[in-house]
Amino acid sequence: MEAGHLRRALLTALLAALAAPAGAGECVFYLKASTASFEARLYDPRSEKDRKAPLGRVPSPEILWDHSWEKVYWLDGGLIRRAWWLGKGKAPWPVPLPEELGAPAAWWLDWRGLKVVKRAADKLELWEHVAAKKTWRLGERERLLEPATRARQAAGVLYDWNSRRRDKPLAELLAAMQGNAHLHSIRWVGTRESGVGRIAFYGVDGCGLRVQVHRDEAGAHIVAPLFHICDKQEKGTLIYGEPDGAGFAPVAFGEAAPWLLLGMAPKMEGPRLLRLEDAREEKSFPPGSSHAAWVPCPR
Repeated sequence: MEAGHLRRALLTALLAALAAPAGAGECVFYLKASTASFEARLYDPRSEKDRKAPLGRVPSPEILWDHSWEKVYWLDGGLIRRAWWLGKGKAPWPVPLPEELGAPAAWWLDWRGLKVVKRAADKLELWEHVAAKKTWRLGERERLLEPATRARQAAGVLYDWNSRRRDKPLAELLAAMQGNAHLHSIRWVGTRESGVGRIAFYGVDGCGLRVQVHRDEAGAHIVAPLFHICDKQEKGTLIYGEPDGAGFAPVAFGEAAPWLLLGMAPKMEGPRLLRLEDAREEKSFPPGSSHAAWVPCPR
């Protein structure tokens, strides 16, 4: 192969690798609602085993993993609890929040550790956990302007404070499966304004989804009906039907070859698992299931 052709082939392979779905793992993490909490569960499609996740029961979907998936963290009242995910060792102790903090307005991980934000009427405070001393310290304080501009200023401050976060929040994994996240992958039928197009799978050549996009003030939504379609098929197989009555059903999905995970946006309610190659359903998750996302299978 000539040097020029080889370089082009390597560049094509690199671009394909960069375009592949980020964070696609081997297990489906999901939450199953109960009376006053959620049960965190995992489904491994290779072994077809459905089991409890290392978190057990959690009060809310306020969950995140560190950048390397070593540990998982979740908010539980006045504590940030932790458990091993890919890592292993003694059970990590929960981290008590500062008494003066109250309910945090936001929390995350950066390269130095845990950060939480306290919001008062006229200021924001950024607190940092000092792991070596098992204490918290006030890192930054921002006094907000007059009430008419506080919300916008607070949003800007939070964006600036957490711009260097190094974690994988469950909310971010869900956002990566929403309609807006898929727009760059759509090959439109006619013009972009038609709202109809196709998304090719990364894991199966010649197959993908036929999608319909609805736009409103909240952004772009991929909506039902959703079809699985392969080359030389005119319409394909319906995999997500339109709802009964008025309105539209926004759909979220993400692939981890050879499977496609899909559910109702934005919380991935009623998740199902299909095969990429033929749209055959592998699993329909139990009633009350939501917040489904691909993650690496834990130890």
